[in-house]
Amino acid sequence: MQNFVKTFTYENGDIQRVQVVKLPAFSDFSFHRPAYDSSSFDRLCALFRDFIVKKYEKVLGKLVIFCLPENETVPFEVEGVFDNLVKTTMAFKKSLSCKNHNLVFSDPVAERYFKTLEESGNLMVVSGRRNSVSFLPFGKTMGFLSQGTMDAELAVNCSFFTMDQFDCSTVYDRVGVPIGLAVKDGKVLNPPQFGRQALVVDSRGSVSIKKVSLSSLEVVIDGKLFTHGINCFFYERPRHGRTPRGGYDIVICNNCVVAINKGGRSAVPSGGFVIKAFEDFGEFSDLGVSYKGLEDIVFALQVGNSAVVEGKKTERFESPFYKYWNIFSTSYPPCMYPQSYDKARAPRIVFGADSEGHPMILWFEGAAKFGHKKGQGSCGASLSECASISKELGLYNAVHLDGGGSAQILVNGKRSLRNSDRKKEDFTEVERAIPLGLVYGGGK
Repeated sequence: MQNFVKTFTYENGDIQRVQVVKLPAFSDFSFHRPAYDSSSFDRLCALFRDFIVKKYEKVLGKLVIFCLPENETVPFEVEGVFDNLVKTTMAFKKSLSCKNHNLVFSDPVAERYFKTLEESGNLMVVSGRRNSVSFLPFGKTMGFLSQGTMDAELAVNCSFFTMDQFDCSTVYDRVGVPIGLAVKDGKVLNPPQFGRQALVVDSRGSVSIKKVSLSSLEVVIDGKLFTHGINCFFYERPRHGRTPRGGYDIVICNNCVVAINKGGRSAVPSGGFVIKAFEDFGEFSDLGVSYKGLEDIVFALQVGNSAVVEGKKTERFESPFYKYWNIFSTSYPPCMYPQSYDKARAPRIVFGADSEGHPMILWFEGAAKFGHKKGQGSCGASLSECASISKELGLYNAVHLDGGGSAQILVNGKRSLRNSDRKKEDFTEVERAIPLGLVYGGGK
């Protein structure tokens, strides 16, 4: 392993520190799901309260962030819905409204349960300026990269995940679902989504940037095989917001069947997809979902836009961001943060291979959310700047991983750069919880 930090200086005096890690082979990478940490919910609430809602308060109203206690029996029953968090979200969305900037309940059962969660510390309301209410269910799939990877040579956050109310626009969505293709030794851990580019390593060791479609895979549920165009259709974002009428809908989120809707018109989740079966498939005793069709792929990861393809810098979004003022206008990713490809600087992670197919990871340190001083701390890089620097440092095929406050690299359990999330009181670093990371050489 080679590991070093290089500093770049922009014309206006801003500096950009970049950590560069070079590794021998993709075969030693594994995906890592951090163990759930209860403090991740508190940190999410603090992030929205102290930063996100304040920054976007003009477009946000009442934001209800909540999770369920372990083994909780909820006071709601919904036919065809198997997930308690979905049942609770349905009940809250149906019975809560915002009038004169106050929450109003139409169902006393939902109101009592709302207050029970709030009193137990499992629900927080954060308020913007709009007279509206939206919901952020928290799925307890998130933990911290620094925990459980101490024996790894390297650990890095990787996948985008559902995080804000535009991600969680359906009752089936929840915070903390990894979005995008993840493959290890032919096994699909997460299916492809949103038509984004993926870094793909085949069985011959060839590294390329390509798009992999959900419809090219077969889905297996409880031993039953579903093939797009043969015995069903797959419906996914951003092409489909809702399924048509008729048929038998299987709603899948986070590789699990969360609901079955006979008759169609199912909302398509951002953190999953919907299978519309042509015939009644009966009941499932096992709600887990698996995939076939990529057995010849050694490693694949689909997160953000490409940075370099076949040695050429990527000059634009291959799939543009949603805009919060018109969230259905574009397709990449479902996100409330519109970005300028050339100007918007942030912490970034770029992952790919050099011209000989050896893995490389770059961490572009970003400006601290609190306490940033120009010229002393990194300012972050635009996607265009990332692409230029990535090519300069030797990447030949590369994609962006999850950046922002999640961005970090741990080498033997230690960071060489600093996280951008900070406490507003003393500017100390705060690690953001994630649902999925990559480890190299241990910590699996």
